[in-house]
Amino acid sequence: MYNPFDRSAKMAPSHYPRLVFHGLRTFQLVSSVIVGGIMSFFIWHLTHDHWSTPWTFIWVWHSCLGPGNREEQLADHCMRDS
Repeated sequence: MYNPFDRSAKMAPSHYPRLVFHGLRTFQLVSSVIVGGIMSFFIWHLTHDHWSTPWTFIWVWHSCLGPGNREEQLADHCMRDS
């Protein structure tokens, strides 16, 4: 039976290839910036035309702010490697 508190069962994370790791993170950042820009465009036009912003737009737009944190993690990861 699996015991989550068994220290001997824990393993170190596997090593990721540097190019693949940073390439995927960069692609994720670029994609989130594009989606965030499109969402900002729609939110601005909705508020400009006196429509209320749907809560789902705010939720998706807020999720696009996450790559800022990922970018900080990426910079921290690069500083540790060098």
